[in-house]
Amino acid sequence: MVYEDYRLRRAALQGIIEYKRYACTDSGISPLAVPGDSTHLVVVDSDEHDEEGHIIEDAATRVNMMHKRLFAKRARLQAEIAMPVLYGDPRPRIVLLGFGSTLGVMKEVVDELASVCPIAMLHFSEVYPFPALEEHHLLETLQAAEQTICVENNATGQFQRLLRAETGFLCSGRINRYDGRPFTLESLLGQVREQIAKM
Repeated sequence: MVYEDYRLRRAALQGIIEYKRYACTDSGISPLAVPGDSTHLVVVDSDEHDEEGHIIEDAATRVNMMHKRLFAKRARLQAEIAMPVLYGDPRPRIVLLGFGSTLGVMKEVVDELASVCPIAMLHFSEVYPFPALEEHHLLETLQAAEQTICVENNATGQFQRLLRAETGFLCSGRINRYDGRPFTLESLLGQVREQIAKM
């Protein structure tokens, strides 16, 4: 995947007579000028705003801005988002799922248990918009597994709930750590082995 820089600098800004930071475009991507790179005033605001960046309260402009952010831009983001990484056995009986900082430790657990059972991990680096798992047959991989274990560094299973809301898939087990520390190989390996033993 190639990163595309959408920021506008000196040359790109020369032909623009009226700069609108939040212009409603077909792609949903508004021009983003780098402050100080032209004579245009760059206005940025976190409240609802018009195309120039000035705060507004009228409903019609609010609807247009929401349409741009939620609908026009979302399809483009969905096409560019990084797909989750499936690591391990291509036809696993056991799949560990996680996101963010769980990558390294989940990979180590898969490596440790690879000789014992067909195991893999599905790691997400980006979760919004949620990757289209069905396009890469990843949802089929999860559905075919005998056991799916969601590994998270939080108490409430936030990622598991997001996965279910977006795909309808519910993991058969979960391992949560919420004492403010990352998973260690020893602790996660022990907990995964306990869940495998219950199969």
